[in-house]
Amino acid sequence: MKTLFKGLVYISFLLFTIIMFLPKNNIYYFVEEKLSNNKIILSNEDIKSSLFDFEISKSLLIYQNTKFAKIEDIKIKSFVFYNSIDVSNIEVLDKYTNQYPIKTKSLNLSYSILNPLFVDIKSTGDFGKLSAKLDLLKNKITYRLTASNSMKKDYKKILRKMKLKKGEYIYEQQF
Repeated sequence: MKTLFKGLVYISFLLFTIIMFLPKNNIYYFVEEKLSNNKIILSNEDIKSSLFDFEISKSLLIYQNTKFAKIEDIKIKSFVFYNSIDVSNIEVLDKYTNQYPIKTKSLNLSYSILNPLFVDIKSTGDFGKLSAKLDLLKNKITYRLTASNSMKKDYKKILRKMKLKKGEYIYEQQF
């Protein structure tokens, strides 16, 4: 019994130190390189790394060589059993405001080892409230949108692509 307890303590300590001393900056640059393969670039960002989280602030999102949005803050929290990405204050630039809602107040992506086949997504903004579930096994994402009045009025083209069920707009997409 003592050896089992010692083993669990050693494994817990090992996991704790691995997370604490992970080269978070290198992981970020690796992810940034992978995103650039899809023509998505974050530029002008300030990067701060601490023990359990990683923060990117005041960045500019460039998609297909065109400035698309400003992002005030991205916080990445990595733990053994739970990981999350919190993005706050995304503002679509003027060129795209006719196609997309202007401001997103918050965007949260969370992944838990207790539910390893899904990534949960929650967001609020000018569009209303959005919740989504990313199914990693089926390569499918399901969006559920409770649309705001401005979304219903100004972005009918987007809402036409979604199914309306019980006051929620639902959209499924394979990737």
